[in-house]
Amino acid sequence: MPRNSKLDKRLVRILVHWGLMSTEDAENAAIEAEKEDKPLSLYVVEKQKVDEKAMIGVVSKEVGVPPIDLDSITFDESLTEVFDKEVALKHEVCPVSILDNIITIAVADPFDFVKIDDLKLVAAGSEIRTVISSERKIHQAVDRLYNKSAKAMEDLLKRSADGSMVLKEDEEDEELDPDLVSAIQDGDEESPVVKIVNLIIMEAIRAKASDIHIEPMEKRLRIRYRTDGVLHEVQSPPKKMQSAVVSRIKVMSQMDIAEKRKPQDGKIKMMVDGRHIDFRVSTLPLVHGEKTVLRILDSSSLMINLEALGFEPKCLVDFRWAIKQPYGMILVTGPTGSGKSTTLYSALKEIMSIEDNVITVEEPVEYQLEGINQVPVNAKRGLTFAAALRSILRQDPNKIMIGELRDLETSEIAVKDAS
Repeated sequence: MPRNSKLDKRLVRILVHWGLMSTEDAENAAIEAEKEDKPLSLYVVEKQKVDEKAMIGVVSKEVGVPPIDLDSITFDESLTEVFDKEVALKHEVCPVSILDNIITIAVADPFDFVKIDDLKLVAAGSEIRTVISSERKIHQAVDRLYNKSAKAMEDLLKRSADGSMVLKEDEEDEELDPDLVSAIQDGDEESPVVKIVNLIIMEAIRAKASDIHIEPMEKRLRIRYRTDGVLHEVQSPPKKMQSAVVSRIKVMSQMDIAEKRKPQDGKIKMMVDGRHIDFRVSTLPLVHGEKTVLRILDSSSLMINLEALGFEPKCLVDFRWAIKQPYGMILVTGPTGSGKSTTLYSALKEIMSIEDNVITVEEPVEYQLEGINQVPVNAKRGLTFAAALRSILRQDPNKIMIGELRDLETSEIAVKDAS
C-alpha cells in the first residue's frame, strides 16, 4: 500500500487538533511510518496508537464528509461495472452504491480532488459523492467486492435456492432432509452444503485468516474471518442453511450431529493446496442457534523469524537475550489473534539446538516443530498442565514452554521451575 505524503502531513495536524495524539507522538509516528513505507493512517492503527474508528471520525469532521463502516456493507455486484479493480486500487477508493446518476465512493484521502475528477471521467460523467474510510478498510472492501470466490458463493447459493436444504422448521428446532443428512455425512462433493463449507474454509485459508466465525443471527447467518487480529465479514449463506452448514462441520470434526444444546469441541485435518492444515473446532449454543468457530492451524504460514514479527529494534535485542538465559520466565500475553502462539513458536525455533532439551506443554499442540518435545495435555486421562510439569522436571529439561497458566497450581509450579 503506497504512502501518500500529503495526506500524512494533513493527518498529523488533524490527529493533534482533535486530541487523538500529541504533536510529538504524531510527528514521530509519521517518521516511523515513512521508514516502513506505510501510510500514517495504517501505521498508527497497526501500532495501536489511535483507534481506527476514531481516526475516521475526526477526518470526517475535519472535511464535513460522512464516515462509513465498510465492514457492514453488503455490496451489489453491479458496482464492479462502475470501474474495475485496478482503478479502485490505484485510486484507493471503493464504490459503495449507485442511485440514478449518483455514485457513492469510499475514499481515504478526501483532499485529493484531482482523483475524484479522474473517477468522474472513468464513470462516464456520473456525479461522484464521497464518504470517508481508511486505506486498510478500503483495500479489504475492494477485495470483497471484486473477489471471484464471493461470486462463486453467490452462484452456488442461487443454484441451491430451491428450498430443499431444510425439510421443515418449527419454533424449537429444525429437521434436515434425510437425503441431505446422508450427503453431509458421506461428504458428497456435489451436495450444495458440502461445496459451501469447502468454499468458506478455502477462502479463509487463502485470506490467511487465523479463525472462521459462523454466527447465527436472528434473521441471517454471519460468516467472519479473523485476519491480522481483526474480524471481517464475508459473503454468507442464507439463514435457512444454518443447521446444514453447522452439521457438516460437526461431521468433519467428529462431533455429535444431534447434540445442539451443549458446547462441543473437535478437530479437522485437511489437505489444502498440497499441504496439511489442522483446524480446532468449537460449537456454542446461542439464542438463535449454534455458533461455530474454527481455528486454522497452518504451520506453513507460521512465522519462525523473530525479525519478521514487528519488534522494535531494542525490544528484539532484549527479547532475544531473555529467551537464551538458562533460568527465569517470560510471559507472553494478549487477546485472541494478537500473535501469542506465533511469538512463542518463533522463539522456540530460535533457541532450539542439539545441546538443549526443549519441552512444551500445550492444549492442543498447534504446530509440530522438528526437534522439540511437545506434550499434548489430556485432562480426561489425568495429564493436566500441572501433572505434565511435574513429570517434565524428571526429564532433565533446559527450556520449557507452557501453553497456558490456567490455574494456581500450574502457576506455582512454573514459577518454582523458573527460579
